[in-house]
Amino acid sequence: MRTQWQRRMLAAGVAAAAALTAACGYSGDPADESEGVTNFAAIIELSEFSSIGDLYDAADAAFGCGEGTTAEPVEFTFDIYTPEYAMCTDSLQLVLYQSWTDREKVHERIVQGGENSPDGFAEGENWHAFELPRPEAADPADVQSLAEELGGVWVQIGGTDS
Repeated sequence: MRTQWQRRMLAAGVAAAAALTAACGYSGDPADESEGVTNFAAIIELSEFSSIGDLYDAADAAFGCGEGTTAEPVEFTFDIYTPEYAMCTDSLQLVLYQSWTDREKVHERIVQGGENSPDGFAEGENWHAFELPRPEAADPADVQSLAEELGGVWVQIGGTDS
């Protein structure tokens, strides 16, 4: 397990790599270095889960999911398949994708934003965790801590970093 310092350095590295790749205009396959720029975010080791149940159990151990949660996840379909979903709390949604590529497609859609986009979200190799825009939503710092606990990173979209 990574130490707190290692997790913060990993998050800082991902942020720096994302800024570098964005500044250089790189948006291709992580293994494609034809443009002379490596997508460093794709080569950093992030956690991966084999099922939505495993992701939920890990989030529950780290965050304390509510057993009485009755909220329905916000579902979406892309590339002819629907990812797996679970609600950890009435506002914390977990999403499991089939691959890094699928997770990355949704990452880009979330980062591009919209009226109901979260301030940030947690992500790993094949998963996301984010707060839905609801009155009972957790503090973004809690989701940021969850990202670290699950072996992922926090992606800040707007505003200031918590």
